[in-house]
Amino acid sequence: MTTSTGGYRDGPTPSWPAKSLPSPDGTADMIHRGEIRDGGDYQTRMSRIAVWNIVMDEHNYLVRRWNDFMSA
Repeated sequence: MTTSTGGYRDGPTPSWPAKSLPSPDGTADMIHRGEIRDGGDYQTRMSRIAVWNIVMDEHNYLVRRWNDFMSA
């Protein structure tokens, strides 16, 4: 990762990126020089991520009962 790309990703300071960054296909500038990323620095953005168990406690019980029902 280049210094300008890393600076834009890691910290929202007006000095980053030091130069305009092109789009993934390289056709136009996607991020302009001095643009600040929304949401704060990398640490702040990552601290907002929450992970939880999406399988309910009753899931295994309900699947067993459903299979019993379907096989009867």
